[in-house]
Amino acid sequence: MSNVVNERIKGEILEDVMVMAEEDIWNVIFALTDEFGTSSIPENISREGFINQLVELRFEEKCL
Repeated sequence: MSNVVNERIKGEILEDVMVMAEEDIWNVIFALTDEFGTSSIPENISREGFINQLVELRFEEKCL
């Protein structure tokens, strides 16, 4: 059951991040640095890398 809940939470976070990215990928980059610091910038500096990193970090923060 918790896997279903976790997937739902991740899905909701992903939807929010995708809206930010559609407007401008810089919104995602700024959110990463503002919320988690410059050390949170992923090694994979692609659009998908930024999106995935923000989703993962927000998910971890929400589940703590």
